Amino acid sequence: MVLAGNSLTILDLLSGEIKGTISTSTPSYLAVDERNLLITNIVNHTLTVFDSNTLAQKTRIPVGKWPKKVLLVEQ
Repeated sequence: MVLAGNSLTILDLLSGEIKGTISTSTPSYLAVDERNLLITNIVNHTLTVFDSNTLAQKTRIPVGKWPKKVLLVEQ
């Protein structure tokens, strides 16, 4: 992942190729599971969820002021 302003460039670590670029406001922290990229946005107080294969935005969730961490819990 490469952060530049309001965009993230996603790299395939096996091939070294750029997988794509996603845009989200004020990205700060990232978590990844098998299906999703979860990115906190500190200025607009949200968590944005992207599909990890297509990089399409799935949803944006309001989470409160200054989200700083993402914790994934297996259910």
